[in-house]
Amino acid sequence: MAKAAGKTGSGPISIVAIEQYFPQEERIIVDNLAHGLIPSGGVFLKIMLINSVRDWMVKITEKTFPGLWSCMMCRKKYIDEKLIDSVNDIEAVVNLGAGFDTRSFRLQELSHVPVWELDQPKNIETKKTQLGKIFASIPSNVKLVSIDFDHEDISTILYSHRYSIYKRTFFIWEGVTQYLTEDGIRATFDFLAKAAPGSRLAFTYVLKDFIEGRNMYG
Repeated sequence: MAKAAGKTGSGPISIVAIEQYFPQEERIIVDNLAHGLIPSGGVFLKIMLINSVRDWMVKITEKTFPGLWSCMMCRKKYIDEKLIDSVNDIEAVVNLGAGFDTRSFRLQELSHVPVWELDQPKNIETKKTQLGKIFASIPSNVKLVSIDFDHEDISTILYSHRYSIYKRTFFIWEGVTQYLTEDGIRATFDFLAKAAPGSRLAFTYVLKDFIEGRNMYG
């Protein structure tokens, strides 16, 4: 995976953490773990307790990247809801490029479901460290798996961590595709094509002409 992906790992969870300073009835995502997963920036987040500063942050983000703030929240909420709706029909969850996402730990509906979270080694090690500050031990149903998406085979890595392709699986591929090469995306879809019947996939994507700068859509 491109190095840029590693640098953006804490971005989405920071937005989720700031969201928690809004009144609960105004939040799209309720996430009591978000603050604890951010490897740095605690002082910055405390400033967000000030309503005017928080409102300014949202406005400047929306001005610079129209729709980004609500997009982050809505896509997470949508995937959460679809995952919860599917929990009685699946046998596993695989999060490809999980970053510092918390749904494996905050959704009680997943407490009995085996979960594999895959990401770059640096992100996985940092996440383990941060989780160690929150939990006495990482929940036994969740496995944090290091992978180099550019050079390692997903099937081989998952198999080595006792995942079976024969399990009906809910695959999550959120905020990742824009960092992969076309070959990397095709290889991932080749892996997903082997999924057990009844499996589900929730993924996000960015249009190619936008990534290449040919059409910026305003």
